[in-house]
Amino acid sequence: IGALIAILISMGAVATEKERGTAGFLLTKPVGREEFLLGKIAAIAIVLGLGLALAGILAGVYTAFLFEPLSVPGTVASLALLWLSLAVYAAVTFLASVVTRSALVAGGIGFGAFIIAGIVSALPTIGQYMPNGLSRPAVSLALGLPGGDLAGPILVNLVLIVLALGAAGIAFRGQEL
Repeated sequence: IGALIAILISMGAVATEKERGTAGFLLTKPVGREEFLLGKIAAIAIVLGLGLALAGILAGVYTAFLFEPLSVPGTVASLALLWLSLAVYAAVTFLASVVTRSALVAGGIGFGAFIIAGIVSALPTIGQYMPNGLSRPAVSLALGLPGGDLAGPILVNLVLIVLALGAAGIAFRGQEL
């Protein structure tokens, strides 16, 4: 559900602005293209983070009430991994929002990326490096268990985010609004 929310948050970030003509209007002011995109990216990242924090607090209270309290550092690490996995889907959908003029198409591309990542994550050797592959170690960390070697999966997902956002920036620079 989190990935779908990330896709929904990101799908109209730029496409809707271009479709309505507000992006061109905003960019005539002293707001540059980079600042415009960075503001959108920051807003998406913050909304995802606040949503996960709220969900983490509620899940922690619920779990402590019914069972026993979870490890706070483990839960925070778990939420950070989940945020990273959601950020990948948000970044891919954001890129689609930049290169298309339709929020619906951008959402479809984001959902397609979600489906493809889900299929690829079933492969034994590379599945752990996909965004979905971060959920198993996230659960382990929340339970206070070791999450395993996470350096590779974290790095791969960070690279995916940087590539998607970098491509969005390059594509947006060349667009006529």
